[in-house]
Amino acid sequence: MNRRLFYQYGLLLPANPHGFVGQGLGQGVSAGQVGLIAPTRFIEDDVEDIVVDGVRMIFQNTPGTEAPSNMNTYFPETKTLWMTENVTATLHNVCTLRGAPVRNPLRWAKYTSQALVLYG
Repeated sequence: MNRRLFYQYGLLLPANPHGFVGQGLGQGVSAGQVGLIAPTRFIEDDVEDIVVDGVRMIFQNTPGTEAPSNMNTYFPETKTLWMTENVTATLHNVCTLRGAPVRNPLRWAKYTSQALVLYG
């Protein structure tokens, strides 16, 4: 897997004014310090409505869809729904080409339908 990523993402190719190889959702791997900030709030219920820095957000837990722990976020003031990688124009949620565990399509359909009812 590690050797493949060098070819797949062009990690050894130079970035210059004539081009750069992107990496799908991200445009590169951080060259800075790597670390995590400990969470100060956990989203545990199926749907939780909280305010973060003055912005109202409604979190919908969607475990077992794109990842073991995942969620969608709705911003009611702007009527914006961020469904992370749960809804993309590919089949990667059901059967991954890169060898990751196969997702549960019934869970994916359940939470996608639930989001449509809640926020559609």
